[in-house]
Amino acid sequence: MQKLLNGHEKRCFHMFRMTQSTFHQLCMDLESKYGLFPSDRISTLENVDLFVFTLSKGASNDIQERFQHFGEAISRILNEVLNIMDDLSRDIIRPRDLEFKEIPSQIANDTKYMPYFKDCIGAIDDTHIDVIIREENQLCYRGRKGTPTVNVLETCDFDLLFTYVLNDQNRIICVAFALHNYIRSSKALDPTFKVIDAYPNFISSEAFLDTKCISTQEVEHMSNNEMTKIRNDITTSLIATKQQRRVS
Repeated sequence: MQKLLNGHEKRCFHMFRMTQSTFHQLCMDLESKYGLFPSDRISTLENVDLFVFTLSKGASNDIQERFQHFGEAISRILNEVLNIMDDLSRDIIRPRDLEFKEIPSQIANDTKYMPYFKDCIGAIDDTHIDVIIREENQLCYRGRKGTPTVNVLETCDFDLLFTYVLNDQNRIICVAFALHNYIRSSKALDPTFKVIDAYPNFISSEAFLDTKCISTQEVEHMSNNEMTKIRNDITTSLIATKQQRRVS
């Protein structure tokens, strides 16, 4: 672990989806603000390391070999950190402006969107996330592709931060969204969202045509297309959560 945290930045980024400084800050925040403390044999760094690695990579029982701990110890650590991350989730998955009085800068500063989208606060969509479930319990979770999934409803703001996650079946899914918010809030990029990070504009300039002498029906059709593009771009960020999110 020390080689990862003190070695090349890309190794840490690949293993934990965050930079070394962001990982250290996460550990300090979980200690100082949420009460995650080390045990006699395992440090806070290793606790968070094990949890984030499992979450980011969808790791299974092979983490016992990687971290050289018995299954009972692994399970206990994961549950302890999960309980702490639950508290972080409640603090970080929420709108920045709880009363929605401010117009998002991405709309206010862009004549393409103002004033037409001034009351827009984000996007809402749902996505199916693969899960690992015991075979005898899989029937009610099977999706149309035949694999067990859970359906999660999320809302996302214009900074691609999740402001609401509805899922009563698996806490770790909400924690995965919270981890993404934490990474982005630290001014870092989340590699799971690298596609949407590379193309941050909601609508390309080519989507806006000269509207002179266009009929009402054509304007309505164009407006629907533009709304669809906005929805699809944010949906892309939601779909990206399914990458490396195979949870049990």
